[in-house]
Amino acid sequence: MATRLEILNPFYFPPFSKIVLKGYELFANGSIWEHLWFSLTNFAIGLSVSVVLGVLLGVPMGWYKNVSKTFDPLLSGIYATPLIALLPLIIMLFGLGSISKIIMTVLAAVFPILINTMVGIANTDVRLITMARAFGARDSQIFLKVSLPGSLPYIVAGIRVALGRALVYIVVNQGFYKKHGLDVEIIKTNTAAAVQAMLAGKMQMATGAGAAAFVTATLEGAPPFVLVASWVNVFPYKIMAQKGIKKVEDLKGKTGHVGAPFGTIPDTALRFALTRLKIDPDKDVKLVQHSGADPASILAAMEKGEVQFGILAPPFDLIAEKRGYEMLLALPGLGIP
Repeated sequence: MATRLEILNPFYFPPFSKIVLKGYELFANGSIWEHLWFSLTNFAIGLSVSVVLGVLLGVPMGWYKNVSKTFDPLLSGIYATPLIALLPLIIMLFGLGSISKIIMTVLAAVFPILINTMVGIANTDVRLITMARAFGARDSQIFLKVSLPGSLPYIVAGIRVALGRALVYIVVNQGFYKKHGLDVEIIKTNTAAAVQAMLAGKMQMATGAGAAAFVTATLEGAPPFVLVASWVNVFPYKIMAQKGIKKVEDLKGKTGHVGAPFGTIPDTALRFALTRLKIDPDKDVKLVQHSGADPASILAAMEKGEVQFGILAPPFDLIAEKRGYEMLLALPGLGIP
C-alpha cells in the first residue's frame, strides 16, 4: 500500500503483488529452473569441498597443539579478510564460469567448518581420554572412538554457519541483482555507519545489520526504517567469563565488554540477559564498548585482564572456550525473542 501511494520508492520496494506475478511468470515459462540448477550445483560442490577441507585441516590443528599454535594467527587473519575484496582477483584468474563461483563458495564456507572442527577436537573431555587410556586404548583408537565422535556437534554447527555465508557469496558472485535490473554495489560496513549512510541517502538497504541502532535513530527523530525480513529469532550469543567465575551471580562488581558500540545488538542482548537474571546492567556491573563491531576486542581485553566477562557469538565463543574461559550462559536458552 505504501508503495502504491508512492510513500516508498517502488524501484526499491516493488508492490508485493508484482513480486508474486514475476515469480509466477518465471516458474511458468521455466526460465528460473536453469538459473536455480546452475547456482545450486555450484553451491553444493563448493559446500562439499568446504566440508572435506575444513574437517581434514581442522582435525590435525585440533589434535596437535603445536600445529594449532603455529597456524591459529594466520587462520584468524585470513578469516577476518573481507572476501568480497578477492572477487575481482578470482574472476581475473578463473573467469566468470563455475570455477570462480565454486572458489568463492569454498572461501566463504571453509573457515567456520575448519575452526569448529579444530575447537571440537581440542575440547575433547579429558576424563574420557583418561578412561580410554586406562583401558589400554592407543592414540588412534582414542581419536577415532572418542575425539572424532565428540567433535561432531561442533562440526555440524560449523556447517550451519557455513551454509549462510556460502549462500551470500554465491548470490554476489552470480550477479543475482543485475539479472533483475538492479545495479547494486555491496559494501561491508558496521551498523552505525549503515544507519548514517542510509540517512544520508548513500545506501538504500542493509543486511545483517543490528536493529537496535535503527530503533535508536528513529527514536531520536530520524525517518522510520522498514524491516523487510529477519533470519534470527533469538540472540545467538554466549556470556564468557574469566577463569574462576563460575556463576552468573559472580559477575556483580565486574567489568564486561560488549565488543561493539552501546545500543547495538550485542549490547542490547547482554543487557536483556543480565536483567532477566536479576542483575542490573547499570548498577551491578560496569559495561565498556568498542568503537566498531569487533568481537575479537573482547578476547584481547579479557587476556589483558581489562575486563572479566564479555558476550560472544560463533565462532568467537568457541575460540574463547578453547582458550579456557568459562561459558556462563547461552542466551538462546533464555528464549529471549
